[in-house]
Amino acid sequence: MISILFDIEIELVKDEWRIGKSKLDSFLGNYGIKLNKKLFANKFYMQTQCEVYYSYMGSRFKFTFDDINDEVKYFEFYTKQ
Repeated sequence: MISILFDIEIELVKDEWRIGKSKLDSFLGNYGIKLNKKLFANKFYMQTQCEVYYSYMGSRFKFTFDDINDEVKYFEFYTKQ
């Protein structure tokens, strides 16, 4: 998801991102990307719904999921939008 959201090559993310060890703002900073902290909250809500649109090879796609009590459920990937 980091690769898609921040347009970083997937192989770089696989090689360098360490779950639980890497801080997102530091990782992105290595690639000249500044994280806008206004997009994030200090408090995590027990239920969140996410809807993400992204472009890939000239087409627009979407995926959605729910995070309920730290468990991701109902992940759906939609075709071209």
